[in-house]
Amino acid sequence: LPYARDPSLDSVIVADPGHTDFDLVLLADNNPAISDECYKIVLQHAAEAMMRHHPEMSRDEALTQGITHVREMRESAAREGRTYGAFFRHVVDCQEWCQPLVVGLETCHIEAVSQLGPRSVFFGYNSDRIPPNAGAGFATVAEELARDPHARVLLVGRASRVGDKLYNRELSQRRALAVQQALIELGVAPEKIQAMWIGWEPPQINSRIAGFYGLGDVYARDGETAVNQSVMIVVF
Repeated sequence: LPYARDPSLDSVIVADPGHTDFDLVLLADNNPAISDECYKIVLQHAAEAMMRHHPEMSRDEALTQGITHVREMRESAAREGRTYGAFFRHVVDCQEWCQPLVVGLETCHIEAVSQLGPRSVFFGYNSDRIPPNAGAGFATVAEELARDPHARVLLVGRASRVGDKLYNRELSQRRALAVQQALIELGVAPEKIQAMWIGWEPPQINSRIAGFYGLGDVYARDGETAVNQSVMIVVF
């Protein structure tokens, strides 16, 4: 987790009561791209890490203690509020369980998305206006969803690291919701769409992740800032 000690992850708490940067963590708990099988594998790896720190524990004891810890962390964060930066610093310090769990889940997400053939819509700097060339791609997504009654689509809004962090979170939300509205106008049922937005929080698209997502050429040509001014569309 090279980004976990980044001072810029000290998120601001805005004046609006109850509005903290912990919102993202709550959204990310329900990631539809990650299969139950991958969750199980990650839990097993996290249990093995726990057992290395506590050889006296059985696998079941390690799983129970780890899952209880996650539940307690989630409940205290919902009750007391916690910034995203504080969350990542806890993950770094919690090497017995949280670090292998979070690293594993992020890996699951990246691998799952890469296998689903994601599409990306790239936005201009500080813009939530959909580019004119995006229409054909939206039509293709709408046709795929119409053919399969079980298909759903996940939209992941991002922003670059340029500018205010909270503003960029909101900008990534506007981008994701703009794509959502465009799909609805093409006849996609709202209940088939799940949108999430992560501003410039991890996992930002770096050179390694761009390779997984088929964006290596775009990354090499336009750079990290441009690649992250985007909404990723994942049909699953």
